[in-house]
Amino acid sequence: MIANSSLDLTKLSKEELIELYAKYKSSNISHRLWCLTHQDIPVNFSSEFVKLIEKLEKLVELNSLGTTSPDILLDALIDSIYSDCRGLFCEKNGNSKNYTLQNCLKIVNEKNAVTEIDEIINRKEFNDEVVCNYSFREWVKFVTDKAIVHKDNLTEDKKKIIDYRYKFLKDSSNVFEFQYYIFQIHNIYVNIVECFAEDLLSTYNKSKH
Repeated sequence: MIANSSLDLTKLSKEELIELYAKYKSSNISHRLWCLTHQDIPVNFSSEFVKLIEKLEKLVELNSLGTTSPDILLDALIDSIYSDCRGLFCEKNGNSKNYTLQNCLKIVNEKNAVTEIDEIINRKEFNDEVVCNYSFREWVKFVTDKAIVHKDNLTEDKKKIIDYRYKFLKDSSNVFEFQYYIFQIHNIYVNIVECFAEDLLSTYNKSKH
């Protein structure tokens, strides 16, 4: 995915996007074409995914500079990453009004991809001794439910685990593992939207002859 693009793709027509995709073969453009074609998918969905990638890149940068928590900007960035992950991947499956990636894929009948993504986020692959018993979904939902989207009255033990969310994403090994979950999900999504864009381009080229 190409982040930080200066070109506002939302201002372009479908035909302009197809021609731009033919030139650059950018996943950002294919994402925009996908959302533009499927009206039931929010037009800002692909940009929200891009923003999450950018936030993770910024976190890695700040960690490399030695920025430490508590730091109000760093902590806010970490909380926003958790919040984005919940909204994009970890909401309840039964609610079709939640615009998770899984629900967006269901709209276009990509059921196998939905199953694959759910399997990924339900794996317990963190090596951190505090978080190792949580899957990606469980950890994200625990943190966001108890301290970000809700403010629960916690026991002292739970409060310590919740507060650990900052230290967890200050460790480069943990960040790598966290990113790897998203990398796998992102690859599934990119493959789908790029295949979609290639099909559109093929149809468009045939129509010109």
